[in-house]
Amino acid sequence: MDFLRRQFFIFSFIFFVFSCSDEDYLPQHYLVSDLNLKEYSFSDEAEMNELRSIIFDELARNITSEHYLLIQNLPSLAVTAGSKNADEIALDQYNWSADNYSFQVVWEDMYKAISHLNSIIESLDYKSVKQYAFARQLYLEACYLRAFYYFELAVMYGNVPVLNEKINSKSDFENVNVVSVDNQDYLWETIFSDLNHALELKEGSVSASTTQYKVSGHWAVKALLGKVYLYRSSKGIADEWQLAFKQFNDIINSGKFILEKNYANLFEENLAVGVEAIVKTSYYLELTKKSDLGAVFVIPSNEFISMLGDVDSRKSAVLSYDQGKWYYKKYNPLISSTSNSLIYVSRLADVWLMQSECLNHISSQDRSRLTGINLVRERSGQSPLEKNTLTSTEFVELLQIEKEKEFVLEARSLFDYRRWGADFIQKQFPELTISEKHLLFPIPETVLQDEFFSKWNLKQNKGY
Repeated sequence: MDFLRRQFFIFSFIFFVFSCSDEDYLPQHYLVSDLNLKEYSFSDEAEMNELRSIIFDELARNITSEHYLLIQNLPSLAVTAGSKNADEIALDQYNWSADNYSFQVVWEDMYKAISHLNSIIESLDYKSVKQYAFARQLYLEACYLRAFYYFELAVMYGNVPVLNEKINSKSDFENVNVVSVDNQDYLWETIFSDLNHALELKEGSVSASTTQYKVSGHWAVKALLGKVYLYRSSKGIADEWQLAFKQFNDIINSGKFILEKNYANLFEENLAVGVEAIVKTSYYLELTKKSDLGAVFVIPSNEFISMLGDVDSRKSAVLSYDQGKWYYKKYNPLISSTSNSLIYVSRLADVWLMQSECLNHISSQDRSRLTGINLVRERSGQSPLEKNTLTSTEFVELLQIEKEKEFVLEARSLFDYRRWGADFIQKQFPELTISEKHLLFPIPETVLQDEFFSKWNLKQNKGY
């Protein structure tokens, strides 16, 4: 009987394998959307809000993941590796390789999120978007999020493949529209197209079991659009300084946002209504994973400690001193009073400082370039700049220091460092050898070997 049972089992297994398609038993590619939209009715508001929660919760996870935070924060003057992990030290030392696991995870996370958004955008037909306000809200938010992901990928990896089609199975790969990555305009056209659609957004908050996400609709889109214009202008891709200034100035003049009076309050979980927040979420950050303060994720650099000095009131909110050592208090659940701090994708202080940078570039003689930087400096207890006597270069250098102090650990460093260039980075790290290759991460080796991404004939970024 045992023999017969074994023979029956073997026969059944062979029959199962040959009756299945590849899609039934092969591991699913991360570009295959695992959102089963057949379960949702686009005419049902509750179900559309559930979908909203899913995509915003995914964003919260992605922007607070260990790997995203590593590659956004570590290559900066303020932060240094706090562990002996070889990959973290390599990131901190600008010694990057295509097999670094963090580069791979972030790439996959963002493209997986884009795949989910593609499914939603393509499935929301014209009729449902036209007839139901909540369906339209989801559609426009999905456009905003897709633009956000593509812009993040562009800053990190350069001219990445654009995939805006729904993929529900591996067989869908065969019919994907492929536009060569050599066509650099296509990525930017995609980002601008999505953002121009999303400008019609109304304000809204998204609640889920793990995150509370606030998106200030139209203003959130303008904040991202301004960053795109600023990035392209700084990199010499286009001259869009005036366009960037307009987006930031519109947000400032909207009257919707004001600077939080106390910097420390920005990161307290009980700040239910953030007057400074344009886009925010709340999510547990494992910046500290060990049971004691001796082994933390990242630590402040000596340069950053000196930079804050004794006058800047942000020091007590950002740093903690214990047993002869400095630690980050900000986003550190072992030191901070909260374990679920607010995370900002965009807040007014950033908009003010970017507006100041735009004005400085457009006309350094314009005294109004001082307004934004002075508001941020005064909140931190520093003296305002009373005379508009700084040269354009000196003003940018002061702005760079201010952003380092204001946004430490908020995943802003990479965006700014990439814009300010290799010479700026070399000045911050004279002991390192910095070159143009450090203005992009290497494309992960797993991506270059991926059968699907081979459609784009991807080549490794120069220098890797």
